Amino acid sequence: MVACRGHQGHEDGGTSGGGGCAKGKSKVRILKLSSTGATGSKSDLDFTSTGPYIFAGVRDLLQQWPNTFSPNGHSIVPCTVPPFTSLYHARMDNLAPSSPEWLAFDAELSYGVMGSSRNSHLMTYQTTREIQCLYFDGMSAVLVGEGRIDSQMVFAFGNVTGPGKAGGHPENGILFGDLERAAALCDWIRTRALGGPGWGIEGIVRMAAGFELIWCDFSSPSLKLISYLDVTVPLNNERLDHQKFSPGVVPAMRRESSEIVSSYDSATPFPLPTLTRSQAPADPTSVPDERLVTREPFQWSEVWQWFVSASWHYGRSGAGSGRAEDRIKPATCSFLTYYAPAFKDIHKSLAEQEREALNLTNNGRWKGSSPSNRASALQELSRRRRHHTLADISPQDTTVLTEASEMALGRFIRPEGDKNTSNKTECSGVDWTLLANTISQTYTDSLTELNQILVEWQAAIGNNDSPVRRWHDIARDHTHSLLMSFFEYPAHGNVEIRRKELNTLSARGRAAYMRCQFSWTRLLFPDQGVVLNDNEALLKWAFEETVGGICSIILEIGLGVEHEWESRYAAPNVIYADEDDQLQQMIKIWTWKIEELIAWLGWTGDHVTCKEVCKWDEKYLGEHGLPPYEAPMDLKEDGIWEPECLKATYISRGRAQV
Repeated sequence: MVACRGHQGHEDGGTSGGGGCAKGKSKVRILKLSSTGATGSKSDLDFTSTGPYIFAGVRDLLQQWPNTFSPNGHSIVPCTVPPFTSLYHARMDNLAPSSPEWLAFDAELSYGVMGSSRNSHLMTYQTTREIQCLYFDGMSAVLVGEGRIDSQMVFAFGNVTGPGKAGGHPENGILFGDLERAAALCDWIRTRALGGPGWGIEGIVRMAAGFELIWCDFSSPSLKLISYLDVTVPLNNERLDHQKFSPGVVPAMRRESSEIVSSYDSATPFPLPTLTRSQAPADPTSVPDERLVTREPFQWSEVWQWFVSASWHYGRSGAGSGRAEDRIKPATCSFLTYYAPAFKDIHKSLAEQEREALNLTNNGRWKGSSPSNRASALQELSRRRRHHTLADISPQDTTVLTEASEMALGRFIRPEGDKNTSNKTECSGVDWTLLANTISQTYTDSLTELNQILVEWQAAIGNNDSPVRRWHDIARDHTHSLLMSFFEYPAHGNVEIRRKELNTLSARGRAAYMRCQFSWTRLLFPDQGVVLNDNEALLKWAFEETVGGICSIILEIGLGVEHEWESRYAAPNVIYADEDDQLQQMIKIWTWKIEELIAWLGWTGDHVTCKEVCKWDEKYLGEHGLPPYEAPMDLKEDGIWEPECLKATYISRGRAQV
């Protein structure tokens, strides 16, 4: 196989309170609309608003690809895993895991980390019931890179450094630091009576190259071991090349196949194993004998298959929509985010930094840039979420987090002894992740296509009327599809009267904007008898903020195109000679605005994929393709944005083939 090579100030809007969730009556925030015409007025997009960040966080939950491009997670979401879900644990001894320990949702991940040793074992567990968990988004299982584990550190320790030395890692090294962090997360849940063996929250979901589950207590009846295998394989003969195999020398292995065959019947396919439980965690600093590692037959292919398994859960990428990690079900009714308005200090610090770095006004509007720097400036704007960290979080903000978390998780957990499904009595029933992806699917490609249509105006202008008319036909067809579900055309027979109504500031234009902004959330207002909890009220605001930004731009451009159409082709005996310069200036302004909207939304991963279609033996990998040891991979920041199709042999040391 191959991989496409890549590397993987706020306006409140009426929301406040615990976890940035709305307390009291929420207000409706309407973006200021600009008038159409050749005035050059700019759109009113606030680049310090956290609305698009929250929307994107909900949209991207449990998707490998977009979380690779925004690796510093800011969302904490309760979740469930269905009964009879298989989970995997590999290790380099023959003992059962201590608590806490890591489980993988794909066997390839476990084997990729702990396979190819002289004492590798793979255990398969299954859930016996629906289990409840807590998900940290972003690349939260990656132990290198600034900001990757900030969200967990603040949640467990109240800061990003933890109780140890620099970076929160104690003397024994980064892996022991991760074990300490896992124990602290489980302790946080246990000490607040939010979970324990067999009830409440029992695990922590994180993502690196694939999704893992930190299981807090292996004595829990919610998990049962169904298979234990010694997966140590014979070594290659050191005198043969790496493609050939010989029996080698292998330690004693558990061999139960004959026993399984002899005892098989339709009622009991194979006996369930028992293990001696480890009393202490394995030493992660121990290193396999290098003389034997080079003779391990699957040392490279196992890593490749690990990365391939991660690609199964890419979700949405530049190649289109794909499958997320759907064995984990997020409970967005209790969605928590550091982007919530209640985290005042971190937002103030972030807004101040970005006003300087991104050339923003005090109210978050982009000042623009010189034509020569415009493309790179827009690129920085669109990628701004990638670099957000929690380094400047204050003690006051951590107090807000604790209080909001206890309230949201208390609403989510199933009490001890309760065998029913999660408590959902305070939830609206909205699937916010599904809704976010529906909205994104509606607009992502359409906005990109509209931008290209506006750019291609340059090829039409200055020739003769026929290319201009064809361009108008294409532009009008496209903008009509964007306006169709919320704009009602004026029916007056007089062209001049109709033209006056084709304006965002007209009564018709304002009504269209309201229908557009609230088309997805209209029934979630108090006049419909709906009262949202704090967490869902925040999501509703973020969705309306994000959709409102989209609506303001597509309405301005769409009505502008209709206005020009009426002027040129609907009015009798109209004379439009010498008007191309004016139209060209308007199209230039529309192009700027659609580019700025795309940057404001920040859905960067949606626009990144391999330039060519990968062949059957090729794949494209994101930043998660970083192996846990030296490999010939260029993982510089620029590499993530231009992935290439790669073959499995690219992973191999000394036998790279692109």
